Amino acid sequence: MSNKNGELVPKSDNEELKGLLDLGKQALVTFSEQGHAQSKLASQQLKFEEKKLEVDKSAFHLKFGAGLVFIIALFGIIAGLIFVKDDVSSGLLVLSHIVALISGAFAGWGWQKGR
Repeated sequence: MSNKNGELVPKSDNEELKGLLDLGKQALVTFSEQGHAQSKLASQQLKFEEKKLEVDKSAFHLKFGAGLVFIIALFGIIAGLIFVKDDVSSGLLVLSHIVALISGAFAGWGWQKGR
């Protein structure tokens, strides 16, 4: 066998080069398998994050809907006290307490988010 310059390469060097070539092929196969495994892992992580986002989205809709129904019910009670029973002081007292609770909840949420 000859090299780039046209010189003959000894048989022992030729066998060493074949061994290195086989080692290089094995390295390429290993890197390819690693790349496939990492790609598969990234794909699975992406699918997991998408499912988590869907669950979070549905939980948000549920919480938002429940909160909206609760607030509408409270304002219905307040309106009933003020307009139906003609008890303005009780209606305004309930309203002021509800506003205080909502303000405290938003303040606590902001404080927790800032930590």
